[in-house]
Amino acid sequence: MPDQNVIRIAITGVESTGKTTLAKALSAALGGVFVPECARFDAEVETLARLDHPHVAAVFDAGRADGGRPYLVMPLVDGRPL
Repeated sequence: MPDQNVIRIAITGVESTGKTTLAKALSAALGGVFVPECARFDAEVETLARLDHPHVAAVFDAGRADGGRPYLVMPLVDGRPL
């Protein structure tokens, strides 16, 4: 399966704290939920949730959207893409 269009990122709004957040989710364009991609995404979320460092964005929320696609919500950090 090609790696393109696997991840979708969207600005989701402003938290009550005034921080802008973004949502990252597996793309609906995949046409279904693929186990390897979901397992990799879940591992990323678990790793990020355990990290506590001022230079690593925190996980605000994570779960499954309709249809079982995993997502995570984190703060939007200004700067260059990695």
